[in-house]
Amino acid sequence: MSALAFSISKSKIVIAMDTLVSVDEGATIRPSRYTTKMYLLPYINCVICGIGSSIAVETWYEFVRNEVIAYGITSLDKTTQKHLQRIVDDKCKRRDNKIYQFGVCEYDGTMQGYVYNSFEGYRGKQFEYNKIYTNPHLPEDCIVKGDDLFQNFNDILKNLRKAEDIRGGLDKISIGGMVQILVMEKDKMFITNYDKFDDYDYCLAQINENITDYTY
Repeated sequence: MSALAFSISKSKIVIAMDTLVSVDEGATIRPSRYTTKMYLLPYINCVICGIGSSIAVETWYEFVRNEVIAYGITSLDKTTQKHLQRIVDDKCKRRDNKIYQFGVCEYDGTMQGYVYNSFEGYRGKQFEYNKIYTNPHLPEDCIVKGDDLFQNFNDILKNLRKAEDIRGGLDKISIGGMVQILVMEKDKMFITNYDKFDDYDYCLAQINENITDYTY
């Protein structure tokens, strides 16, 4: 499981995700590596994110980058509806995945966002404007809405982690690493490592203990 929080207006998209990839070993969920979970496509003003298997979102990102001709989020959505399930299911055994795509509409310049849920055959669903969405779901009273936009999303991800700790404790860590925040407006986007989760070093030590080969 990853932590994802985002909001969409007609002129701006803000996305926050953690960076921890974990391995489910049944009784425990072991930290495996740190990575970005936001895959940028700046040449079409879009970004792809994923919840579930990292194989699913990485496979789809590589397909889009290497095979797809698109000009913005609208044409990317049409291609996704047609090819996503076939491409992902061919590589990924896990069937509880969600692919998120955000970007600029090539026709009117507005921001748009879609989710494609494996449980629904990866049919696309567009998000409404001016709401804060989270995955996993976070109760409304845990969604921070202060004046500092970056700190708001940082606190939301930390609250998602607190909820995970209540459910599973230190043997079930799947949210962690850094809090990465991406801001997208028309014709520009930037991503930053805003903060670290409190157990960043603890998870890093576990990751290093299980490394069997270094690739440089």
